[in-house]
Amino acid sequence: MTTETKHTPGPWVVRGEAKYSGFGVNDANGKSVASFPSTMTRGDGEKSANAALIAAAPDMLAALRDALPLLKGHQESPEKAERYQNALAAIAKAEGRA
Repeated sequence: MTTETKHTPGPWVVRGEAKYSGFGVNDANGKSVASFPSTMTRGDGEKSANAALIAAAPDMLAALRDALPLLKGHQESPEKAERYQNALAAIAKAEGRA
């Protein structure tokens, strides 16, 4: 498994207000990573939640990568083995390999 980061490095932060400009996600240098304009047809709460989830993505990916050795060592049941495989699949999806 590769740990090479091809995405914009984190941390990412949510910016904006729904009633004025919509929401966006910026990198540490203030550059846009994603945007949810005020004209988008989703509700403000959903746009805000989506922006928060996207902003957390680099941290979640790093945490999941860090947790893999712990998960790998505890596959004594089919349920735990499935959790490990799900973690591998989520990392592959985040890295564009799935």
